[in-house]
Amino acid sequence: MAGPILLVFTLLHGRSFGADAAAGTLLGLAALTMFVVAYGRIAPWAPPPATVVAGWTAFLIGVALLTLIHPPPVGALILVGAGFALGIKLLAAPERPPAAQGVLPWWDLPARAGAALALVVGLTAASGALGPHLSGLLAPFPIITSVLAVFTHAHGGADQVRILLRNFLVGFYGFAAFCFTLAIALDSIGVAAAFSIALLAALVVQAVTLAARSQLKLVAVSSAFLLICAFAGGQGASPALGWASIVRAKTPGRHVPRPKIVRRLIPFPPKRKRQMAAYSERHYGERTWRLRRPRVIVEHWAESGSAAAVFNTFAPDIRDPELHELPNVCSHFVVSGSGRIYQLVSLRIRCRHTVGLNWTAIGIEHTGFSDAEVLDNRREMHASLQLTRYLRCHFRIKLRNVIGHNESLSSPFHRERVSSLRHQTHGDWRHSSMRTYRRRLLHLGRC
Repeated sequence: MAGPILLVFTLLHGRSFGADAAAGTLLGLAALTMFVVAYGRIAPWAPPPATVVAGWTAFLIGVALLTLIHPPPVGALILVGAGFALGIKLLAAPERPPAAQGVLPWWDLPARAGAALALVVGLTAASGALGPHLSGLLAPFPIITSVLAVFTHAHGGADQVRILLRNFLVGFYGFAAFCFTLAIALDSIGVAAAFSIALLAALVVQAVTLAARSQLKLVAVSSAFLLICAFAGGQGASPALGWASIVRAKTPGRHVPRPKIVRRLIPFPPKRKRQMAAYSERHYGERTWRLRRPRVIVEHWAESGSAAAVFNTFAPDIRDPELHELPNVCSHFVVSGSGRIYQLVSLRIRCRHTVGLNWTAIGIEHTGFSDAEVLDNRREMHASLQLTRYLRCHFRIKLRNVIGHNESLSSPFHRERVSSLRHQTHGDWRHSSMRTYRRRLLHLGRC
């Protein structure tokens, strides 16, 4: 049922959320593998109710551990692919033929449909608060798998359920291909195209695994799985390659000149990264300090007359004076009144600059004390537009997602778990000023 759940996530929260949730679901297949292996290994020694509880426990332990890591889709793909192969090895086929399985009761299909519907409704209702990573990890919760395993265990015995679970693991390769393709393509090529390509990838991988299953060539199956998916997605600097890039072959490139940027990075040691990860968990439901696939650029002015003053405000890791949280606030860039651009933080790291958007936004500060002052400073405005255009084209950020801090609440990417902050914003760069800014940005040319 995770496929329909991912579709609902995408329709409710947008493609970026859906892509992140698909990456979480891909990683969650490792927890599902823990359920399958735990159930299969315990089945000979315990009745079905106790066995399924042990399996659910293994799944939830796996989810708890997986919330601590955020590997890129390729890393998650390798992890779960190796997990499937190990699980198949641990659930060796029984030496004697299993007894024939009984007929399914009349209530089996309605029970499975009801359980699946409950999972879809529950997860989608909570997804906004849970965030894409945790929502994705929970999407493969073994509802239908549990129903089939318990019935098979009760009526066919431990050997029969072991064969069932072993075949589940073989089938998981195709589902992993589906999730991996969505994770790398959904944010770039649209909902219909991404789900269609993901389904095709799943069918291709499923055909490979089924062809090899009779001879149990696990190494060959795993290698084919990884190679096909890597070709399909080609995770790297760009969001999607392989099949996704074929669909996007006519999309404009990113050949926009990079303006001169002076790197003057503020200290961001491991302690500050851990604080940022904890902040992200509190506010977005995902424990990570990494900025992946930024989809928004937020313009600010710093109420300061120099870039040095902005640097000195962001550099110390102290509680901010407004919300009193750690780590201290920061932005990725500051543009000075003289037109010089300074990079303060790596674009791979999240900064606290806009409540509700820090999980996916690049922050650009400007020295000055009002919208008008920055807009009227020719050198500062020229540098700002060049920087924003470069970042927008490099990350394929839509023009409408270049916003002022004061517009943050209207962003489709805005999300905030802390109820008291859901309507919190600032007064810098109001909508009227940003209309002027976006018009000037558009005049520089499209990507």
